[in-house]
Amino acid sequence: MLLLDKALRSSSFNVYIITLFTSNLLYAAVDGPVKILTMAATGWRLGRSFCTLSLYAIYVLAPMTLHTHLLISLNRAWALFWPIGYRNYHTAKTAGAICVIMVFYVHAWQLPGVILDALYYRLSPEKGCWLNRAAIPVYAALQNWTQTAPTFFVPLCYPFLLLKYYLRKRKIAERSAGNNGGLVQVQQPLRKKAGQPFLITTMFTVAFTVCWLPTPVFYLMTESAPNAYPVFRQFQAAAYSLLPILDPILFCLTIRYWQDSTRRLWRTYVSRPTANAVDATSMSRVVTEK
Repeated sequence: MLLLDKALRSSSFNVYIITLFTSNLLYAAVDGPVKILTMAATGWRLGRSFCTLSLYAIYVLAPMTLHTHLLISLNRAWALFWPIGYRNYHTAKTAGAICVIMVFYVHAWQLPGVILDALYYRLSPEKGCWLNRAAIPVYAALQNWTQTAPTFFVPLCYPFLLLKYYLRKRKIAERSAGNNGGLVQVQQPLRKKAGQPFLITTMFTVAFTVCWLPTPVFYLMTESAPNAYPVFRQFQAAAYSLLPILDPILFCLTIRYWQDSTRRLWRTYVSRPTANAVDATSMSRVVTEK
């Protein structure tokens, strides 16, 4: 949809959306089948190559999703706090270059540990397919930073974005009222264009916080007792796998014609049959009374 729709493709902000969906798709395509195949098995039965591919998805593709969410938050901060510089310098090429740098950054920090584990420190198949973090303590620290920092920064950054967005809207409304509506014709397209990315950021931040934040919290809670909190473990595992599915759905819900289509479907298949059923019930009561 993003590639075929010219209006969506021409937005520099949607470059981050394309990067996010690509990393989500790659992660789900690799990690999803592996989890299904190994869910009921004890140990690891798919061989070393599949184990390396699974670790690549967990320790490289998943952090790419984390950092793309981080880039979306930083993009909104740039647009809200320095709007003139954002309009002058942030183009689709700029966004593409930022995303490429992010991909190289994640690979530079994460991939060496996966390679070292595959060559020298791989655990026995009976213990499962896990990264031997104890044998690579430096990489374990880098991995903690690469995955934990975006997880906490994205939800902590959002209150500042929300406050700035509210103050900006109020300032535009005051200027519009002071000029007797003369500024509305100039500012309304900018406000509408700025509001849509902020709505996307809001929905992504909520989904990101619900789905990803339990993971580092869980590992911090179970560091001294690995088998504790079994219910929270199940919730964390389910939420961790849910975000790649939620991101494209939430993005579709922020597009105007998808919103209109959803309303039409709701009115056609939910509201109208319910109203017809109520009318039929009322009519039957009237007939019975007569």
